[in-house]
Amino acid sequence: AAEAAGPFSCLTSTGSDGFRRTLLPADGSGVRPTPGTFIESFGTHRPTIGLFGAGHVGRAVVLALAPLPFSVVWHDSREGAFPKAVPANVTLMRGDPAESLARLPDGAQILVMTHSHAEDLAIVAAALSPARFAHVGLIGSQTKRARFVKRLAALGLAEAASQLRCPIGIGGLSGKEPAVIAASVAAECLILRESRSINAGTATRRTNA
Repeated sequence: AAEAAGPFSCLTSTGSDGFRRTLLPADGSGVRPTPGTFIESFGTHRPTIGLFGAGHVGRAVVLALAPLPFSVVWHDSREGAFPKAVPANVTLMRGDPAESLARLPDGAQILVMTHSHAEDLAIVAAALSPARFAHVGLIGSQTKRARFVKRLAALGLAEAASQLRCPIGIGGLSGKEPAVIAASVAAECLILRESRSINAGTATRRTNA
């Protein structure tokens, strides 16, 4: 259960009765192993993606993200919009999109692809102000982006609108099938995750064997 909440560490001591583990604070501050003890780390840090919309593309995106190192918070305001089963890394949210946004951690990536342009606009506007998310992406074309930028400017968000990513996904793929779009979006999420890791100075050198 603890691993599902994210990475954690334990101070482990050895004795005649075996191992004894004590859960450490999240930051592990002020804890140093002493003779006969050592620190164990468990779990993997999974950055959060807030996905808004459970249509064909939204469902495909969830499946594409299932094996990847992300925690997905999936929102749709409609009753019965979600499939009966979802991947283990997905948390479902219903109701007011603003409430779902408020519960997302700072630095989360936001993907917007709802059934309604009006709802898309409301979510994008709320996600861009204040600027606490790593990435706010909206499914659509350059034409849709221009339309949304104009509407955001009318809401007093002209500067924030420049941070909107639309279209979403990596370049070079022309397919419009939900699975193709989802693969492109998942790849972009990985690239953005890696970029943030490097910029934060936490990336380690990796090679593919």
